[in-house]
Amino acid sequence: FNVKVFILNGLIECPCLLAVGIYRWRKNYRPSKYFVTAFLCVLIGIFTIGLVTMGILPDTFFFHNAALIGNAIELILLSMGLADRFNLIQEEANILQKNYATQLEEEVKLKTKELNLEKETLRGVLKQTSEQKKSRDQLLGNLTQGYLTFGKNGVIDEGATNITEELLETGLKNSIMDELKVWDVLFKEESHKLNFKKWLDKIYENKISFKDLKELAPQNFDGSKGKFIKLDFMPIYQKDSKMIEKVIMISSDKTQELKLKQKIEEDKQQAYFIKSCLENPVEFVDIMDDTFSIFDTGPKLSGEDNSELFRVFHTLKARYGQFGLKKITYVIDKIETSIYEKDSGAFKLELENLKSIIEKFVKENRLIIEAANKFLVDEGSAVQVSEVIEKAKDFELNDKYLNFLRENYLLSDLKNKFERYRPIVDQLAEKQGKSVEMHIKGEEVRVNSNQYSNFINASIHLFRNMVDHGIEAEDERIEKTKSQKGSIHVEFSKNGNSFVIIIKDDGAGIDPEKIKKTILEKGLKNLSDLEGKNNQELIDMIFLPGFSTKDEVTEYSGRGVGMDAVKEEVFRLGGKIEVSSEMDEGTQFKIELPILT
Repeated sequence: FNVKVFILNGLIECPCLLAVGIYRWRKNYRPSKYFVTAFLCVLIGIFTIGLVTMGILPDTFFFHNAALIGNAIELILLSMGLADRFNLIQEEANILQKNYATQLEEEVKLKTKELNLEKETLRGVLKQTSEQKKSRDQLLGNLTQGYLTFGKNGVIDEGATNITEELLETGLKNSIMDELKVWDVLFKEESHKLNFKKWLDKIYENKISFKDLKELAPQNFDGSKGKFIKLDFMPIYQKDSKMIEKVIMISSDKTQELKLKQKIEEDKQQAYFIKSCLENPVEFVDIMDDTFSIFDTGPKLSGEDNSELFRVFHTLKARYGQFGLKKITYVIDKIETSIYEKDSGAFKLELENLKSIIEKFVKENRLIIEAANKFLVDEGSAVQVSEVIEKAKDFELNDKYLNFLRENYLLSDLKNKFERYRPIVDQLAEKQGKSVEMHIKGEEVRVNSNQYSNFINASIHLFRNMVDHGIEAEDERIEKTKSQKGSIHVEFSKNGNSFVIIIKDDGAGIDPEKIKKTILEKGLKNLSDLEGKNNQELIDMIFLPGFSTKDEVTEYSGRGVGMDAVKEEVFRLGGKIEVSSEMDEGTQFKIELPILT
């Protein structure tokens, strides 16, 4: 209500005041120019803070206090106008004294009356300024940001607004009398209070710039209401000095903004999932089928070797990761942890949690899953019942018909199955600031891809490792006089009853000494086991279970299961895998598998 009355008052009075001032100015009344300029400064200040409130101008210290600055300039100009008025009176008095001696007393009385009128006007202006200050204080109390100031001793100054008390969940009315310290308001733990005191001492030493020290200040306030309160600090310097007199702490409720960012991130993930699912419907349907197959088998932890179970879930996690489903990969990562720690209770609990999340996911994305299944039918990856019946009439279910089904519906070019890894490579490269091109070529290898599904799924670890560990960043490649973009080549070739897959990159290569060091640090081998091993033998040890060059485990990598999983799937198919590498030239995997139809 006060704001509305204030605005209405300004809309009526300001034009009238300015009109009178301008009229007098045009009539060559000298002091009126100060009057007009003074009120223009006030109007500009009020207009500026209005733009700040509407979000058009940034909420900086200068713009936030524009009205106060305008008032200060107004008082200065009115004082100058009054002084000029005095000068004008004096000048006129001198003229009167010289030319109209007989009327001097009467004129002086007249001018004195006018002076008293000017004084009354000034008193009115000062009163109006006081009322405006009260209105501004009310406005500050309704802002969404809280402000308080404190000095070297940490005692909070009086004058904190109501919103500040609400955001910081404490009373600040008698802060000086109670000697309330800012660190007691912000923190509960003594260690945090001590750190803040040290930070404040560094500020007042004036040896390090406030800008640099600001990065070490607390960034948010942890209250009991579950809100996200962001903190910011600004210095107040002593007059004509670089010494800090006070520190302003600004508190802002960013809860809704944080929720909005989280919602935007979830929407991005959902959009990425939909795009990936519709681009790779076969892979998506496969991973859902494999997941429910795992649930049906009811996997359990054994007291001894759980490496196979570990490999299954590690590959499953990587496959879900290619669709950007972070919630699911996070739960599978916790399952991996329970397997690693052989905690059967946690394993059972997290497996039930995963089942619940998958069921909810299927329910929420029913239309997407139906679309993926429809794509399978449209692209010929699934057989329509009507076509099976029609062909059965033509071939009478003889060998020729069975060969037809095998050639047209069962056998497919394995090369096409590796196309699913293009978006994964692009995604990983973009996340790490790298640029990678992927090339797939070679002979057509028509096989029963269902028998190779586990191997195809496990192959994701090869491409992840090549992008993560092999391909260098762009600036590093330029320093090595390599092309700015890294490359991964996949080539298929037939070899009688078997076929060969060559997967190679042009990255940094594998360092045998680093392999040796990692194996010893992780306790995978003893020093005596590694004595006499040549470089190739050391490189072959990347397939050891538990081997990983990452220092910490993340939800995507670092457990040392990926390469072991690839090797196991190759051996199950009766194939073999070889790795070769040269430093700064790249790494190559040669995989030979039998042709299964």
